[in-house]
Amino acid sequence: PSKRSLDRWKKSIDYELQQIIALVGNNYLKISKSEWGLLDSTPLRDENDPDATIGYNSQGPFVGFKLHMSCDEHEVPLRAVVTQAHVHDSQKADELLVPTPNGGGDAGYDSKKIKQRAKEIGMKLITTHNPRREGKENKRKTPKILRKMRVVIEQCNGFIKSQVMKHSWNLVKGLKAKATFALTAVLAVQAIALYNLELCGYPSIRIMEARI
Repeated sequence: PSKRSLDRWKKSIDYELQQIIALVGNNYLKISKSEWGLLDSTPLRDENDPDATIGYNSQGPFVGFKLHMSCDEHEVPLRAVVTQAHVHDSQKADELLVPTPNGGGDAGYDSKKIKQRAKEIGMKLITTHNPRREGKENKRKTPKILRKMRVVIEQCNGFIKSQVMKHSWNLVKGLKAKATFALTAVLAVQAIALYNLELCGYPSIRIMEARI
């Protein structure tokens, strides 16, 4: 195919990739017996992309996009979607929820509506308390188990960005092209995990642990 055809392809299959990731995630859950679904977003910074917007995370404002994702306790991605940076995490929660017994997320997912939706699919969602709901004076401590499990999704995000995408998402421009690039990386990690699960009985996402 020509470069023009490839460029057109990159811009048109982000939604399809999102659906494939969900299907692979569902099939994985059937054989993995995962206990957790962990929700988070991570910034894809790119100040030079015309589609970039301003978003906020725990470190402050940034310009670019977000990779919203959920994974299990083994760091295996289950759902993923890419948006512009200004899109709040809560707006994509429904697309990240999975039917695992337990779920975890930061304060961005501390919503009665999101927790009710999680309950409807069989998940008990635990979140960091959002002090905006009841005032800072009523802020509750984050459960120890959630602090432990949140490290898992952060490690998954970091692995995909540094080891799979190699921080090179700024080489493609536009929301759809950026989404296709990032979601392809997520799908590749799912494939590695499934390969390792079938071969070794453990769903490692790291290719150096794959035994060929």
